[in-house]
Amino acid sequence: MKKLFLFAAALLMGAVVPSLGEEVEIIKNPERPGAKNAGRIVQLEEVLRIGDESGDFYYKCPRRIEASPDGGFFVLDENEFLSFDEKGNFIDNQFKKGQGPGEYRYILDFCFQDKKIILYTSQPHKIIATDLKGSLLKEYRIDHNMSFLRVRGLFKGNYWFLGANFDIFDKKSKGNIVIDQELSYATPQGKIKKTGLLLPEQWYLEKKINKAGVAVNMSSPFSALFVMDGAGNLFVMNSQKHLVQRVELEKAKIACKFSREYRSVPYREPKEEKAKSIGPRPEYFADIQKLLIRGDRIWLLTSTVTAGKGVLVDVFNKKGRYLDNFHLKLPQVKKTYDLLGKVLSLSGEFLFTVETAEDENPLVVKYRIKDS
Repeated sequence: MKKLFLFAAALLMGAVVPSLGEEVEIIKNPERPGAKNAGRIVQLEEVLRIGDESGDFYYKCPRRIEASPDGGFFVLDENEFLSFDEKGNFIDNQFKKGQGPGEYRYILDFCFQDKKIILYTSQPHKIIATDLKGSLLKEYRIDHNMSFLRVRGLFKGNYWFLGANFDIFDKKSKGNIVIDQELSYATPQGKIKKTGLLLPEQWYLEKKINKAGVAVNMSSPFSALFVMDGAGNLFVMNSQKHLVQRVELEKAKIACKFSREYRSVPYREPKEEKAKSIGPRPEYFADIQKLLIRGDRIWLLTSTVTAGKGVLVDVFNKKGRYLDNFHLKLPQVKKTYDLLGKVLSLSGEFLFTVETAEDENPLVVKYRIKDS
């Protein structure tokens, strides 16, 4: 289960009042797609594998990998924003810790626009634009006090994200809660505009009083998923069921919901993780474990992992039609639990991921997708 440990005192905000919108009809697809070669096994061919043995940088917990416009890629880690060329050669660490121009303490998210890097940072909250070498082009501070940020990217000059202001810690000490994530955007002047569109997330809360103050222990039975394309569409999975919502950013409305018949996978976790769990144990894994965009297609990595075949991937178009599926043989993914927290990204024919070496240290790996 997804977990979060917080101090309530730092998060006491104003409550969000859920908005009521018109019901959107769900596009229901059959269990099997129409592609003739559906169900095939797609192999991955290793292109490069990068450890930190050189001593130029040290992995702690790489949490994001994205291909850059120049053919290279960037790896986001703790106090590190690592740049690599197309061949996997290390270029530099562009992380700039501090409070001055172009500086921050934490990178929440990043994306690319033309040949620029756009960083969304905290402490302080800023939007920072640099060139691909890390030189500062411009920045502006963002005026907001929202928490639980789900940051996504640029569309028509504005930076879109989801966040919540809530006082749930005052109202409840233990039990299930719903956190309403509101779709918002930051203008180039740093102003926050809220759209009123709420996308709820389910959490479990336990509040305890200790010597340090009020401690809040939270967990979620699944990780809500968000992925945004360059055309102003935000795709959202925020339930345990096989269901995706497409949000049109410009209209700030849910344009469609789509699903297909799916058999949920019973929840199983390692014994050592079971001992750490709080709250009710889920009966099933979330049907969708990852949302990825490849061209004009949406990849839904499901909770179905079959020995000898790999992860079942459902392929939809952006209007919600179920087109295809295949099994993707992801190394080090032998069961559904292995997908939780797995770092994955797509860029054309390539897939980036994080694996674990024999000495338990992280490795960044780039694969070529060999699909006929």
